Amino acid sequence: MSLINTADVTRELVKQLAEHPQLAGFFKGVERGEYVNKDPARTPWCGAYRTEMHYLPKVLGHHSRSWQALLTVKLVVQAHANTGPEAEDACEDAVQRVMTAVLSDLTAHTTMEMLKSIDIEYSYDETKSETIDFQWAFITLVYETRSGI
Repeated sequence: MSLINTADVTRELVKQLAEHPQLAGFFKGVERGEYVNKDPARTPWCGAYRTEMHYLPKVLGHHSRSWQALLTVKLVVQAHANTGPEAEDACEDAVQRVMTAVLSDLTAHTTMEMLKSIDIEYSYDETKSETIDFQWAFITLVYETRSGI
């Protein structure tokens, strides 16, 4: 069993996003492994972060070389506008663009075998009313790869 280089996956996923026609010139930044943006003036913005890696040996058969790996990557998508409703619209537009790019290649440039699941959570700083115009979406992607089939 060889370990998956998770940095390769996030690198290729960011490349996939940056090169997709829906996102060309759209984001002020598509970054990986950087601090999450805190500046509404730097939006729309997208960051990619690896969050979990699970190796499941022997789930695919009885010999010792069969295994499954599940990698969880979180994309942080941000948008800013003059009002809460406009920010919600801008954030959703950014999410739709990102999802179009993600779904265009379910293997993250062939670094994984398939995209297994997608979850999207929306947020803003609910403790400060002035942040309603700076909204975030957290897109959680779970990729899978296998060996020894």
